[in-house]
Amino acid sequence: MKRTQLLNNIKNYAITCPGQGIIRNGLLEENKGYRRLFKSYLDEIDAALGCNFSAYLFHRDVGDSETRKWLQQTSNAQPAILASTYITLKAFEKVYDVDFLKNAKFLLGHSLGEYTALTLSGILNISTAIQLVRERGVLMEEIVRQTPGAFGMIALIIRPEHVDDVIRLAADYNVLGNVNSKYQVVISGELEKLDAFVSMLRKVNKRMLLKAERLPVSIPFHSTMLKDIVPELRLIVEDKINTQRIPIISNLDGQVSTEPYTIVEKTLDANYKPVQWMKSMDTLTAAGVDTVFNLGPGKVVNAINKRYDVKCIPIDNIEQFSVD
Repeated sequence: MKRTQLLNNIKNYAITCPGQGIIRNGLLEENKGYRRLFKSYLDEIDAALGCNFSAYLFHRDVGDSETRKWLQQTSNAQPAILASTYITLKAFEKVYDVDFLKNAKFLLGHSLGEYTALTLSGILNISTAIQLVRERGVLMEEIVRQTPGAFGMIALIIRPEHVDDVIRLAADYNVLGNVNSKYQVVISGELEKLDAFVSMLRKVNKRMLLKAERLPVSIPFHSTMLKDIVPELRLIVEDKINTQRIPIISNLDGQVSTEPYTIVEKTLDANYKPVQWMKSMDTLTAAGVDTVFNLGPGKVVNAINKRYDVKCIPIDNIEQFSVD
């Protein structure tokens, strides 16, 4: 059976979009062979940012260390990942001639990915979305510039029977960043405070925490210290919100949103509140979704979603895509 036929046979599916933290030289390099199909989007992104930004989405004559440095600037990483995710989906639809987006039951975006979901749902056009996340990154960098290296995020790999305790303690400690699954909670804020929280967890119950791993980001995403960026972001989008075509399950509360102004406000508020991914995925499965297509670049969101009782299908390299 052809892959297009297989896609058409999958009915109850959702599409998820990845967040920040993807580091590789050429986010769209694997799909460069289809560049003619998405050149118009590249041109639109370059026009929106006023520079040849799209050149950075393909392999360049630079080393991986320089690429890592460029992508560790959140004002580069956010528009780069949103653009790459959006283009991957659009090119995928053209290659396989499917109304893939139109027939999705829900869209979800992990952290930054929710801005991609807003774009794919039609609420924001690609130019506005790219400008929005670029400014989001700039504002975040300004907040931490005075104390470089002082902030970040740590992923906690935990025993699932202790997830509620870890969530409660992290919330009480004001460091809760992401609730990705019953196996992983991410804390966010000042690194000294995060390290102290990890030490405290180990003292409370040495069996609770299996591993603590610092993430390759310098911004304390979903920390209360980012609350001040929201008014400026709201000004960018307040008169540019369009009709919503596809329901979005919100990071903020795990609930389905079908009204565009409501989901935009939720997305903005989620800048300084935890990502409730576990609630979102519980809502998704309760609604009868049994398959989740996890967009690239990379397979980070696919790895998170494999912890849930759904069939996970990554879409990064379009040519190598398989539903088997």
